[in-house]
Amino acid sequence: MKSVACLAACSVWKVDRFAASLLLPYLLWIGYATALNAEIARLSL
Repeated sequence: MKSVACLAACSVWKVDRFAASLLLPYLLWIGYATALNAEIARLSL
């Protein structure tokens, strides 16, 4: 039988993995948008 601490840690791990899976596309989009804005600014000057 698993201990309560292990069950809590396992559930937190699942939530963290889910949160990371949602965060990754956002970070990729922010990086792309930043690079695009920098290139537009560079071409405008």
